[in-house]
Amino acid sequence: FNTAKCEKLQKEKEDLERRFEEEVRRLGWQQRAELQDLEERLQRQFEAEMVRLQEEHHAQLLRIRCQHREQVEDLTASHEAALLEMENNHTVAIAILQDDHHHKVQELMSTHELEKKELEENFEKLRLSLQDQVDTLTFQSQCLRDRARRFEEALRKNTEEQLEVVLLPRPGSPTGASPRESPQGYLRTSVWIRCHSDG
Repeated sequence: FNTAKCEKLQKEKEDLERRFEEEVRRLGWQQRAELQDLEERLQRQFEAEMVRLQEEHHAQLLRIRCQHREQVEDLTASHEAALLEMENNHTVAIAILQDDHHHKVQELMSTHELEKKELEENFEKLRLSLQDQVDTLTFQSQCLRDRARRFEEALRKNTEEQLEVVLLPRPGSPTGASPRESPQGYLRTSVWIRCHSDG
């Protein structure tokens, strides 16, 4: 009885061990299957996350590039606008300076022409005045020369007449004798000539 019981127990033990081993193998297979399924799910999640991150990174790069391009375009437009404004201001400043220079040149030319005309008028007045003075002096000199010549001719004529009177024979004088030959006649003639010469 004991032997049979022992055999029965032994058989039950073996059955339990076999079932346990089978259960262990089944659990091992199940665990490996679950682990593989988990690994596959994790791999798929990882790949999906990688794709999502890559797409997000690509979209972010696109946004950054667009922002950078917009900033560059804005800076370029602002720079071009500033350059255009500077060019316009420079052009306006040059035009103002040229206009001011033209006005100043015109004023200087007008002033120069007025001064030149005034100098020419003053010179002409001075020339005419000097010419009048020269003409007056020339006329006065000519008049003085004419008066001197007439006076000289009159004096010479008067002297000749006086000499003729003095040299005529006096009544009662010897024939051929003249007052000039006497000391008194010569003295009178010399005095008369000297007086008229001094005059």
